[in-house]
Amino acid sequence: MRVIYLDVLILLNIYVTYFLIKAAARLTHTRTRAIRLIAGSFLGSLSSLTVLMPENSALAWGIKLLSAVVITYTAFGWGNVADFVKRFLIFLCVNFLFAGVMLAVWVAFKPKIMYFSNGAVYFDFSLLTLCISTVAAYAAISLFRFIMDRRAAQGAQYSVVVKQGGTVCEIPAIADTGNGLTDILTGCSVVICPKETLRALLDGKMPKIRRIPFYTIGGGSEIEIFRPDELFVRNDTSGGIKCVDAVVGICTEKLCKAIFNPKILC
Repeated sequence: MRVIYLDVLILLNIYVTYFLIKAAARLTHTRTRAIRLIAGSFLGSLSSLTVLMPENSALAWGIKLLSAVVITYTAFGWGNVADFVKRFLIFLCVNFLFAGVMLAVWVAFKPKIMYFSNGAVYFDFSLLTLCISTVAAYAAISLFRFIMDRRAAQGAQYSVVVKQGGTVCEIPAIADTGNGLTDILTGCSVVICPKETLRALLDGKMPKIRRIPFYTIGGGSEIEIFRPDELFVRNDTSGGIKCVDAVVGICTEKLCKAIFNPKILC
């Protein structure tokens, strides 16, 4: 008879759920607060108790599906319907991928240190082994996201459309993964725009402007940023346009085009 220690099961799945949420956040480019991440991880660990239910129980799988909805809401919030569904489906896919790998290992090797049932897994091995394997999996997902971002940035021409107080500015733009500037207050990516291209907007109804630090190879400085009424990125190659959740950085240096990180398009 398999002996399962509940404390080990719960602690183990807090850890696993934490990285599943982080992986989903990475793939969807969603920033989640630490308190939400911890709460979601704890809820995920409770759903792992389905491992104690009869194998392939419909009730157990129903609980797992419902818990995925609750965990998605807890970790990422609601936002809007489209964003919530996207995050839920990505989180579900990450879980299915993890469960599929665990099931394959369980069926192929029947390791004595592992027990898998109803989509929940129990390991009877050292925490160090778990840490190394989970971090390796998260690193692989991060690498995949990085490659996809770089591909998305290649071969397309873009424009940034900034709307503020009835004024609209359209600025030629380039997608560059090297622009990692983020607003430390909101967690939003910063779209860097030449000040001259924003002149009509800045001469009108002034938005609330803040300063944030940034660092380059040549040293550190500050850049003024603001959140416009609306911000769009238009793909001039395909004609598609997307409203993005980002802030505008006002660059006083000589700059021909706006620069944004392609992750804001995902």
